[in-house]
Amino acid sequence: MRSGEPGDGEGYLYPPVFGDDSYNDGAGMYRMLMANRFIFANMPQGADHEDRILTPDEAYDVAAYINSQPRGHKEGMENDFPDRLRKPADMPFEPWAGDFLPEQHKYGPFKPIADWLVAERAARDAAEEEGPQADE
Repeated sequence: MRSGEPGDGEGYLYPPVFGDDSYNDGAGMYRMLMANRFIFANMPQGADHEDRILTPDEAYDVAAYINSQPRGHKEGMENDFPDRLRKPADMPFEPWAGDFLPEQHKYGPFKPIADWLVAERAARDAAEEEGPQADE
């Protein structure tokens, strides 16, 4: 719901969640876990963190629906996480670490990805602590 007319700078009372003027695919709300937490705690109107209306599954379904709709694209996201093992499991853009499908990075389940990332970082850190081994 616009506060004024297009182009007048008044913005929105309730901003669009997809389409023109919505957040782009690089925004935090485009991540399913972030959108799910926000929707669960704040939607529909009248809900708050103490009086939730949706179930966690309903909030997840709403987040998946909203984030599957058209929106603007942010360029250069491939540079956001040079260390792929530090990239959150629900970041739905390439490049990724691991062999998980793109759909899983967008819609989940995220726990297998998150667990894999933790294990890979631990293995890398352990290898770095050992340092280079001299050949005998």
